[in-house]
Amino acid sequence: MTPLSLPVNPIPVPANRRGGGMGEPAPHPVPPPRVAYSDGRTAILHGDVRAALRTLPAASVDCAVTSPPYWGLRDYGLPAQLWGGEADCAHEWTESPPYRSECSKCHAWRGQLGLEPSPALYVDHIVGVFRELRRVLKPEATLWVNLGDCYNAATNAPRRPSANRVGYWQAAGSMGDRRVRAEDLKPKDLVGTPWRVALALQADGWYLRSDVIWSKPNPIPEGVRDRPVRSHEYVFLLSKQPRYFYDAEAVREATASDSRPDHPLHEAALRRGRAQRSVWTLPTQRYPQAHFATFPERLVEPCILAGTSAAGCCPECGRAWQRHVCTRYANPGNRNSNGPRSLERRHESPGFRKRLVRLVEGEAWRPDCQCGANPVPATVLDTFAGSGTTLAVAQRLGRRSIGIELSADYIELARSRLRVSRAHS
Repeated sequence: MTPLSLPVNPIPVPANRRGGGMGEPAPHPVPPPRVAYSDGRTAILHGDVRAALRTLPAASVDCAVTSPPYWGLRDYGLPAQLWGGEADCAHEWTESPPYRSECSKCHAWRGQLGLEPSPALYVDHIVGVFRELRRVLKPEATLWVNLGDCYNAATNAPRRPSANRVGYWQAAGSMGDRRVRAEDLKPKDLVGTPWRVALALQADGWYLRSDVIWSKPNPIPEGVRDRPVRSHEYVFLLSKQPRYFYDAEAVREATASDSRPDHPLHEAALRRGRAQRSVWTLPTQRYPQAHFATFPERLVEPCILAGTSAAGCCPECGRAWQRHVCTRYANPGNRNSNGPRSLERRHESPGFRKRLVRLVEGEAWRPDCQCGANPVPATVLDTFAGSGTTLAVAQRLGRRSIGIELSADYIELARSRLRVSRAHS
C-alpha cells in the first residue's frame, strides 16, 4: 500500500509573519512547520496551521473534521502568531491589556487564536484558516466544524480566587482567572460565536449544509439562576460545492417500532436503521492525559463515516468509490412487496406509506471514474489536532489522516495515543 505522502521541505512562514516589534523577531516566534510524527498512515505537522496547510498538495484531502480553539475560552500558553496586516510591514506593536497586541502601522494582530479582543476578529481569523483549507480539500470533500459558545462578561477584571474551579472556563467570557468582554455586546449577552463563524464561512463561499446539535447528557455545572445550563454545542457540516460525497448508509441510526415488532419485515428494517438525525446525544469524553476535556471519539466517528468512503478513493483522480444499495419497499400487512414507483401510483390511505419498511437486498462498492486503479484509503485532516482524537478515530476506521498542531505538549499526547491505538488495531 502506498504510504501517506507528505512534503519533504515544508514552506516556512516568512520572517515578518512570525511576530516581532520595530522589525525585530518576536520573543517566542512560531517555528516553520515540520513533520513531528509519521507512520505511513498518520502524520502530524507541528506549526502554524496556515503555514502547514500551504505545504499540503491541492485537492488531496477527502474530509476535514476539526474543533478550533473557542473564542474566550482559555490561554493554551502557545507562541503568539501574527494575523492580518501587511506582509512587508516592519511592525510596531502597541499593547492594550489584557489580550490586545496590534501593529500601529498595518493593524496586524499578534496573539493566540481564540484570545482575540473581539468575536469579529476571531471569526475573521477562522475564515482565513479555512480559506487555506479549501484549497487542500477535494472538490467533493466535506468540512465538519465543532464549536461552542460563551457569554459576554461585564468587565475585564480578574476573577477572585476560588477553591471550587469546576467549570470555571464555562463562565461568562472566561479565560481562566480573567474575563473578556466584547465591546459591541451587552454584558451577559450570549456571544453566538458558532453561528457567527458558520454564517461568515457561508458568505465566504462555503455551502452550509447542516447544523448538528451535540447534546451533552453530562454538561459541566454552571452556577447560574437566570437561564438554563448550557448542554449543547454545534457541529457544522460544510462543503465546497452543492454536490459532494456523503455516505448516508454508513451513519444510519438504530430505530424502534411498536407496529408489529415480531414481523420479519420489521426485523429487517430495524437492523438497517433510519436516516441519521441532526441531534446527536453523546456524553463528553476526557482523555486521561489531556489537561482539558476533548471532543469525544463518538462525535468524530459519524463525521468520518459519512464524509469518506469505506472502500477508499482512486489514486489517479482522487474520486471516492461509491456505495450502491439495492432496496425495495414492503408493507408488513401484505406479503407482496412493491417497488417505490408502483407504490406511488397506488391510491392508499395517508397512513399507508408510513407503514412501509425499506429493505436492503444488497450493496456493492464501485468506482466513480474510469481510471481502473485499485482504491487507496481516504485521507482525513484535522487542522487543530489537539490530543489526536480525529486521528485516532481515522486510524481505527482504516483511513489515512493528517493532523496540524501548534502545541508540542499536545503533539506528544497524540503520539502516545496513536501508538497505543495502532497497537490495539
